[in-house]
Amino acid sequence: MQSCGYCGTTIVLGGKRDGDQRFCDESCRTRGQAVARSRQLADGVVEQQVMEMHSGRCPRCEGPGPVDVGKSFKVWSAVYVCSWRTVQVIACPRCRRNAQLGALASSLILGWWSVHGLILTPVQTVRNLVALSRAPDPLRPSADLDRLVRVQLGSQLAAPAASA
Repeated sequence: MQSCGYCGTTIVLGGKRDGDQRFCDESCRTRGQAVARSRQLADGVVEQQVMEMHSGRCPRCEGPGPVDVGKSFKVWSAVYVCSWRTVQVIACPRCRRNAQLGALASSLILGWWSVHGLILTPVQTVRNLVALSRAPDPLRPSADLDRLVRVQLGSQLAAPAASA
């Protein structure tokens, strides 16, 4: 089994190939390409952008930082249909915690309504509880925040080339 070249998720079946790398889907492939483009920039430029975002105001509540990335895990199901996903939240600690608690509550209410949901709801519940207990270090930006800033910068590098 391989891991996604962008998010690191284990890929059991399928995925998208790009050269010698494999990605979960087209979205991860696009983000992986943006990260690769961002490597053209000087490390100081990327570090400055990461630190500005980390020490800036929360994009959700406009409150003080530190701003970082948190993950929440959702599942919902209905008889024959089941959907689960991971959502990355860029926010202050309070807004990240609220998003994780919301995903936990939503999953506990909406997740149980299919056979797959009976399996995935406990999994996503545990993942949310672990995420709630492992907040990013408030003194320095996480690797996830660095990766998201690289995606933004890499996408900006691609935008002029696409319009030319």
